[in-house]
Amino acid sequence: MTPSKRQTLLMFTVVWGDWHVNALITVCLPTLLAPGNLPGLVASHHVRLIVYTTKADGARMQAAPVFRHLCELVETTFEFIPEHKLGNPIQTHHEFWRAGQARAAAEKAFAMPMYPDAAWSDGVFSHLGDVLAAGRKAVFMNFLRVTSETFVPALTARYAADSSVMRVPPRELVRLGLEHAHPLTCAYLPDSGYFPNHPEYLIRAVPGEGVSVRQLGRELFVFDTRRFKANPYWMLDEPFAEDEVYLIDDSDFGFGVGFSPLGKDFVMHEAPRRPDPVSIGRWWRSSYCRSTDYFVGRPMRWHVGDITERKWRAAEAASALLATRAAIAREALAAWEAADELGCRSSAALLAFFMARGDLSGVFNRATGPFHVFMPSDAAFAAAGKDYFHHLCAPEGAADRRAFLRRHVAFADDGDGVPDRQMICADGSPIRIERRAGTIRIDGCDVVGPPVVRDRATVYAIGGILSPPAAKTERRCHDT
Repeated sequence: MTPSKRQTLLMFTVVWGDWHVNALITVCLPTLLAPGNLPGLVASHHVRLIVYTTKADGARMQAAPVFRHLCELVETTFEFIPEHKLGNPIQTHHEFWRAGQARAAAEKAFAMPMYPDAAWSDGVFSHLGDVLAAGRKAVFMNFLRVTSETFVPALTARYAADSSVMRVPPRELVRLGLEHAHPLTCAYLPDSGYFPNHPEYLIRAVPGEGVSVRQLGRELFVFDTRRFKANPYWMLDEPFAEDEVYLIDDSDFGFGVGFSPLGKDFVMHEAPRRPDPVSIGRWWRSSYCRSTDYFVGRPMRWHVGDITERKWRAAEAASALLATRAAIAREALAAWEAADELGCRSSAALLAFFMARGDLSGVFNRATGPFHVFMPSDAAFAAAGKDYFHHLCAPEGAADRRAFLRRHVAFADDGDGVPDRQMICADGSPIRIERRAGTIRIDGCDVVGPPVVRDRATVYAIGGILSPPAAKTERRCHDT
């Protein structure tokens, strides 16, 4: 990597209560202080830490030897949380993460929230320092969730922190993490039978070597506040160039585990459930942002030894197939929602039927940017006759069903509404766009009312049914 100037990083952690303070003191800080972690980072960048906590917990932390070791290495300040703000833990964390982001922005620094209930492999922060020195503006990292009741005693017994430091090699932390994997982690395996209703990961085992992980949504790990701002969910939802961002996708370069009590988040996987693309796509819509497609295409390899490339590629291909099907469903659900809002009930019902049958391949997965969907109005279906709608849903109508869908989805480079020119449909053929006297016609069919934008889809109600070029007749467009 080409070296760059020394950066300024503002780390901040939000921690209070016996459990989390103990996690920070006994595991997080000792692993953070390993030679290849914080000491390596401060050798190449300026680092400062803010601890948001209560007065009582702040006093307890300051009395701990590991904290005194930390303060010798990094300038550390405390900011105390008023008792009335300790209600909802998630809301409190996000409030003070936003405060940390604002402070970093004021100092023209990188923002970096630090989780108190995490353990780090030795070397991850030195690698982070190299990545930032090379000019990256945002870094993503994911964590394996483990069971605190068994993981913490096993870790501390094996890596005694006799000098406030635990130096855990990456492969050993992966091995220990997998041995003490949290039930929620195991539920993400495709054959678990209890796939979570919050499907942020797709995990596949690579027998004897580790797990392949593909993430569908992830918070920022560290980012330059001069270039980016985290959205309310702490995700990157701004345009970016791929050489500005980085995902730690090999555990040899950096690995972390987050530890939780055994029963935490049990509600997420208590019901029998298989990994269904439509269900995953529905959840994915709620957390989709511009960075999602960057890291979903980059599977992570968490491994305990050397990699057998053939095994890992097979696992990655399987998760890629499920991720692609979920992405297709995600885009189709956006179009379905817009069709329902436009009052195109027949088109919405037909799209729901296509989703249930898995007939969307070759259509929505072709969209790498904004795309356009043309939904025939209910009047257009009425003009075509009820037999036409029933035919599209019948087994013998499979070919016409595919032709219908591929003709009513089109792609354009600009995404600024329907242009006065041609676009290319999902069937590969052109479609004419005409603007006349304030009206828009799509291949001869009037657009009915204003469009609805959902995610990357711009959806139009049209007063006719578009036919594939080879099937054009005088009845091609049943304009109303």
